[in-house]
Amino acid sequence: MPTFDAGPGPLHLIASFDDPVTARESMVDLEAAGIDAAAVRLVDRPPARRVPTAEGSGDRVAAGDVAKRSMVGVVLGAIVGAALLMLVVSVAGLRPLSVALPAGALAGGLFGGALGGFWAGASRLPVNTDALDTYTLGSAPGHPVTVEVHLADPDLVDRAEQVFQRHHARAVDRAA
Repeated sequence: MPTFDAGPGPLHLIASFDDPVTARESMVDLEAAGIDAAAVRLVDRPPARRVPTAEGSGDRVAAGDVAKRSMVGVVLGAIVGAALLMLVVSVAGLRPLSVALPAGALAGGLFGGALGGFWAGASRLPVNTDALDTYTLGSAPGHPVTVEVHLADPDLVDRAEQVFQRHHARAVDRAA
């Protein structure tokens, strides 16, 4: 009877970070690297490390981060959009230029600002709820934030390890 070799089985990669911010950034980059958010989780989250905020969670801090990124995107998108549409108006030869250029700048700025704001705000928003939980973790000296990844594909494990190293993980361990 033939046997089927399913491979080495799932692999676990465990990384420790000095603070929740770098742990969160690595979790977001894991998603961007093609690793399913469900395969990534935080481990060892003692309640004593929770940071109290006005509403008891990190929602306000997370929203603030998204708002900061969105505002940068709005400004850059508006500048690029206005410049591009002014160029299109000039090349298309719309007349009178005294009306067409400001109208193009306004329309391009509005469209570019909206698009840039959305893209910048949403581009680094984690899908993984554990990554969102890092907003509620405080930095406790000597107590690292630990991220664990469960993967079956060795190529993805290598990719995850590179992400952790890029974010200066304190330690990265492989386990079968």
